[in-house]
Amino acid sequence: MAEPGADWNVTDVMVKPGLPFYRLGKVALSKSLCILFYEEGGFGWSYRVDVFQVAPDAANLVWRAYSFQTIDGPTDLLTTIDSGKLVSEN
Repeated sequence: MAEPGADWNVTDVMVKPGLPFYRLGKVALSKSLCILFYEEGGFGWSYRVDVFQVAPDAANLVWRAYSFQTIDGPTDLLTTIDSGKLVSEN
């Protein structure tokens, strides 16, 4: 996964071989949850959200979703959920 603002493969056309197909946007973190906001490139570019439950010795995926609408943080996530443009993968 590329860091925010770094080069990555936005499309399925390999302009620079070796670049990742994912780019981190933001992270929201609490004592019990970690939410990753990132983009996925390739043939079907999208915004993605992964929610992990965190513990001292592990992080477990509890929910994953994507949208073709911008999801740049918790506020955008709520807006996208309300608009019905979020596809849950669990």
